[in-house]
Amino acid sequence: MADSAQTAAPENLIPSSRDRAEISLHEVNHRVANSLSLVAALVGLQSRSVAGPPVRAALDEIQTRIAAIGGVHRSLYTSSDVRSVEVADYLTRLLRDLEASLKKAGHDSTIRFSGEEAKIPTDKAVSVGMVVTECDQRLQVRLSDRRGWRD
Repeated sequence: MADSAQTAAPENLIPSSRDRAEISLHEVNHRVANSLSLVAALVGLQSRSVAGPPVRAALDEIQTRIAAIGGVHRSLYTSSDVRSVEVADYLTRLLRDLEASLKKAGHDSTIRFSGEEAKIPTDKAVSVGMVVTECDQRLQVRLSDRRGWRD
């Protein structure tokens, strides 16, 4: 009997070790997301203090990219599965941020998105975030070219 109790104990430890590792990973993603938000805010503060629209635009682009990566980490620490991201929810958040950044830049735009639930691997979600962020930057440049730079 003692032998079966000893062999059962390590089996019971495996799920708790896995649970601890998952909790730790959630905590790491939470801290990374918070740190990236802080860095993005600092870049935003710096962009407001520089002279010249091109420099400000470059800093705004950096800020947006940092925020996109932070969004992936935010999705990870709020998700039950750190290996994948629910792409429709993630894209909805990214596009909401894109719409807000366009409005902040003076463009009265509305973005509509409809997607089905699907999970994609975390590394792919980062790539999707960067593509959407790049579209955001290109769209803002095109709109700014039409209206001229605004200070």
